Amino acid sequence: MTSGNAGGEPICLGNREALKRLGGIADIFLLHNRDILIRTDDSVVRPLTRGEAPEGGDAPPTLYLRRARGYVPSPVSLPVSGPSVVGLGPMLKATLCVNKGRDAFVSQHVGDLESLETFGFYQETLQHMLGVLRVTPTACVADLHPDYPSTRFALEQERWPVLRLQHHAAHIYAVLAEHGLREPVLGLALDGTGLGEDGTLWGGEGLLVDPLRLCHERLAHFSPMRLPGGDAAVREPWRTAQACFAALGETPENAHAWPWIAGQESAVTLVGNMLEKGFNCPVTTSCGRLFDAVAALLGLCRRIDYEGQAAILLERAQDRAEQGAYACPVLACETPVRLDTLALFAQAASDAARGEPAGRVARRFHLGLVAGLAGLARELAARTGVRHVALSGGVLQNRTLATLLPAALRRAGLTPLCHRSLPPSDGGISLGQAYYGVLASLV
Repeated sequence: MTSGNAGGEPICLGNREALKRLGGIADIFLLHNRDILIRTDDSVVRPLTRGEAPEGGDAPPTLYLRRARGYVPSPVSLPVSGPSVVGLGPMLKATLCVNKGRDAFVSQHVGDLESLETFGFYQETLQHMLGVLRVTPTACVADLHPDYPSTRFALEQERWPVLRLQHHAAHIYAVLAEHGLREPVLGLALDGTGLGEDGTLWGGEGLLVDPLRLCHERLAHFSPMRLPGGDAAVREPWRTAQACFAALGETPENAHAWPWIAGQESAVTLVGNMLEKGFNCPVTTSCGRLFDAVAALLGLCRRIDYEGQAAILLERAQDRAEQGAYACPVLACETPVRLDTLALFAQAASDAARGEPAGRVARRFHLGLVAGLAGLARELAARTGVRHVALSGGVLQNRTLATLLPAALRRAGLTPLCHRSLPPSDGGISLGQAYYGVLASLV
């Protein structure tokens, strides 16, 4: 038994809608004489033990993966009060946020705005929030990506002025909002992909975010990678792994041990040609795509059947008894500073080629990335004098990073700031947008 919805679509509100939309799926309907008034999915959370706690405190913290039933509409208290603003959220794991004075109300999980049904639910949720809160927004804040349905909605409506905020800066503003801070912080945004201000796809970023001056600066990023086929590389992680090998000088002709070659030799050759000619190979600094590449390298995941599959399998494969870590150098002489994650991949590839078990390689990769990120934060703190480090982005749903990275930052003499009541994934972006909008209204 389940709430009535097809995969990727919002739940049905009433019996008639359920019978119409699900008649071809369900064999039996258990109907009720009270229709659902508000579509609200189940929440998904992960409790962490006290030993895993990313911050101090007596009670074990909770890592939010999807915030909806049971937690909404509990507000986040902002450090300032201002006119009402709407944070319109991203495209995936979309939520909306509307503030009333100091209280910022983040909607229930809406979902991925890729279908007309979900986008209709998105608009329905916005109107409901405005009606319940009895507010008249003075502005809305949207993502930079012009193809997000939430951004198109912002640009096509005529009710409010539109502000734009880069995806990963919004992640960091969300952490600031949860902690009630209005001071500069360093931000480590560890994410899938989001459109950067230079037109490339960001996702492994070191940012300086200053809510006092309403500005942010990209101080550092992961090693750039190419995505052969664009979105196809997200669905087939081996493409990204092959791109990393190409960056290291390896080609299909001298790499017959790659675990994805067998049975798809022609596709591997095609991707090799794309990389050689630079055709349809957008550049990204994504942390999520780095996880994908290492998972493909180890033969854990050739194709994606569900979101985050490669990264989940890579984390699960870790040999927890392994204590070694790969080197992840901070290239401080470059501008922006670069965290050499390609070197991290190269070490994993070298060990895998020598026959090291996947569990050891996976663990060394995780521990190396944690150490590299702590070193990067230490370098940026020395340059800026800022000691608070905000952590956000979908990769921080990884339990290993969510627990070990804050501890590594504390050992480096820095103060980590983690999400307290919202997901680190895109489900929290609308809060960051709304907080930015409120600050902008006070300038």
